Amino acid sequence: AQLFRDGEQHFASVMQVSDTEFHVIGVVDSHGTDLLLACVGQPREHRLRIVSANGEHVAAVEPETMTFSAERRSRVAIEPHGDAGLIVITVLAIERILSK
Repeated sequence: AQLFRDGEQHFASVMQVSDTEFHVIGVVDSHGTDLLLACVGQPREHRLRIVSANGEHVAAVEPETMTFSAERRSRVAIEPHGDAGLIVITVLAIERILSK
């Protein structure tokens, strides 16, 4: 899944590395990329630990336990220093990748 800023500027891609790991790779310039986030765990069960490029814990995803509907929901707990927008978009991208 590709992520864009202002509708046209490609700034990152969410890539599945394995059944248990996804990476968010940011575009540094026209010639390079850099790891922004790593998401590790059980994505199909809505359980992920999200860490920054330097390995710092920035968020956790868990299944929602207090739901009254048949649809599956997730709870995302974001650390104060985490980029909430990037983390939420990443979680949505992972769910989209897995739904294909």
